[in-house]
Amino acid sequence: MTTAVTLEVGSHADLDVAAAVIARSRRDAFPLIPRSVHDDDVELAPYLATRLDAGARLLLAPRVDEVCAVMVHTETSIEQLYVVHAAHRMGVGTQMVAHAKVASVGTLSLSTFQSNVPARQFYESLGFKAVAMTNGDNEEGAPDVQYRWDRSVIS
Repeated sequence: MTTAVTLEVGSHADLDVAAAVIARSRRDAFPLIPRSVHDDDVELAPYLATRLDAGARLLLAPRVDEVCAVMVHTETSIEQLYVVHAAHRMGVGTQMVAHAKVASVGTLSLSTFQSNVPARQFYESLGFKAVAMTNGDNEEGAPDVQYRWDRSVIS
């Protein structure tokens, strides 16, 4: 079922809400993605603030009485995209990625854990191509897949 939501550009005032959505989504996704090595309830909002201060954008998907998805992106990458479990397969993530594509310079890159097969299938269905696999060159030490989308490539 696809449910369109009105996406909202977030600001520093929304960082606690955004961090809570990301932390909840990460916990709900275990064991598909490894547990965070940080205390997300304490460290995530300040980290997101550094990304906004560096020029990244925050996008929120409010639904009824809660924010159901969060994306942090730049003109060239999707850094964070988390959808609460109850909103999976409703088209919210697709809307958010479409927003990032429009706001992009024509290419986007992102990484997801190799173990997160549903996320990999999602990105591939939206035209992202795997360009590299890592052996865990991240804080969690878990293997990643690096993806790239290019507007000039018809998928």
